[in-house]
Amino acid sequence: MGQMHLPLELCHHAADAEEKLMNHLLSPDRYNKLIRPAVNSSQLVSIELQVSLAQLISVVSSN
Repeated sequence: MGQMHLPLELCHHAADAEEKLMNHLLSPDRYNKLIRPAVNSSQLVSIELQVSLAQLISVVSSN
C-alpha cells in the first residue's frame, strides 16, 4: 500500500476543524442526551458505524 504524506500544518487544521464541529454539535444548548429516535424508552435503537482503513491505521499507530 502506498503512503501519503500531508504537511503537518494541514493535519493540524483538520484536527482543529474536527474539534470545533464536535463542540458545536454536542454543546449542551444543542444536544439533549435524553432524546432518542424511538417511540418509547424501552425500544432498542440500532446504530451502524463505518470506519475507514486510514482511521484504523491512525488508532493502531497511536498505541
